[in-house]
Amino acid sequence: MKFDVGTIVTIVAVTLFYLRLIILQRQKVKTAKMQYAAVDKARKKKGEQQPPEVRWSAMGVRVVNWWFGGVGLLLIAFGAAIAGAQFLSPSLNSAWWVPVTVGILLFSLALR
Repeated sequence: MKFDVGTIVTIVAVTLFYLRLIILQRQKVKTAKMQYAAVDKARKKKGEQQPPEVRWSAMGVRVVNWWFGGVGLLLIAFGAAIAGAQFLSPSLNSAWWVPVTVGILLFSLALR
């Protein structure tokens, strides 16, 4: 299978996107563990028996900027449409990766 420059750049952008997701998730887990330890320490000081409740639903990644997220998804869809369109010029068809890569990077900036 032959890889052109656009495919390689898109693969790198997707890899950076997933690395960002992993980093965000690990930071949330680390913060949650520190908060749990602080609450558990205060609970033990007071002499309470019931351990604090852990809310796993708060651990997910959220979209904080819907404009970046929406524009990113639209750019990804636009790039896919350019790649699939047979009636466009070959030079425009070969530039499908530009909107896809920009869309992936914008969408990754929309997450926290």
